[in-house]
Amino acid sequence: MADCKKLRDPHLNVSASPAEGELARALELVGNEEPVEQLSGLRRILDDLRACRRCAATGNTRTLDLIGHANQTRLLQLGTSVVDPSEAEVRQLFEQMAADGVMQSLHIGELRLLGCETAMSSEGQAAIRDLTEILGIRVVGTTRLVYAAHFGDKGLKDRYERMLCDASNLPDLDDERILWPQDPLPALAPRFELDALETVPADQLPAVGWPRVGENADTRPRAGSIADTRPLVDLVDASDGRVMPSMLARPRCELLVGSGADQVHRVEVLFDYELVRVHPADMTSSAVYRVKNPEELEAWVESVTD
Repeated sequence: MADCKKLRDPHLNVSASPAEGELARALELVGNEEPVEQLSGLRRILDDLRACRRCAATGNTRTLDLIGHANQTRLLQLGTSVVDPSEAEVRQLFEQMAADGVMQSLHIGELRLLGCETAMSSEGQAAIRDLTEILGIRVVGTTRLVYAAHFGDKGLKDRYERMLCDASNLPDLDDERILWPQDPLPALAPRFELDALETVPADQLPAVGWPRVGENADTRPRAGSIADTRPLVDLVDASDGRVMPSMLARPRCELLVGSGADQVHRVEVLFDYELVRVHPADMTSSAVYRVKNPEELEAWVESVTD
C-alpha cells in the first residue's frame, strides 16, 4: 500500500526501482518517494491513494513527479518502463488513467518528468505533447542536466522549477547543445585522464542493465580488451568537465578499459554519444565531460565492440 501521508507534501514523488547507478545516490536525498518497478506500479500507487478518504478529500493541488534516468533519447525511464506514449501499452495506461479521472480525484494538476533534459529531444518533446493531450493537465520536462544538487527532502527544490517547460514553450532543438547547469554552478572537473580514474577488479564489477564494451562472450570482463584508447582520449574534451554527482542519465553503454593486473577503468557513454561520465580516483563524486565529436565516438565504440 502507498503511504497516504506523502500526498500531504506539495509533490508526490514516484521513483524508478531498482535505482540503478547514480539514481540511487540522488534518491538518498529524497525522503518522500514511492518506488515502482514499472508504470503499472504507478497506477497501483495512485489507486491506493484514491482509496484513502483523507487523500481524496484534500483540496490542495499537487504535482506528480516521476524521478528516473533519462535514456539515450532523453525519454524518462521508470524501472523497466519508458515513459513513451508512442508505445501502445504506455499510451493505453495513461488513457485509462484519464478515463478514470485519476489525476483529478487526487487534485494532481501537473505531471513532471524529472530526468536529464527530458524536454530536449524530439522524442521527449513528443512525449510531453502526447501526455498533455491524453491527461488534460500540464506536463513538463527538463531543459537541463539534472543531478543531486537539485533535490531536497521533498523532491525537486522549488527554485529549480525554471528549468521546466511544458508543451506551450518547448525549446527549439536546432543548434542546441547540452548546457551545464548554472545554479548551482557545478565545480570544474579535473582534466580527463584515464590513468586518474578509479580502478575496479575485473571480476568484481557490479551488474548493470546497459551494454558493456570489453566483455567476453560469457560476459566476463577482460582487462585491456580495448587495446587502443587514444581515440577515446582524443575525442573527450578533457578540459570541459563538471563534477555532477548523481546525474539522472542512464548510460547507453559502458566502456571497460584495462588498467593492468586484471583491473579496469569504467567510462559511461551518455545520450547520443554526447557526454561521458567517470569516477576520478581521488574524488567521491562522478565527473561528466563533453565529447568533441559524438559521431566519431560512436564509430569508434562500434569498432571496438565484439
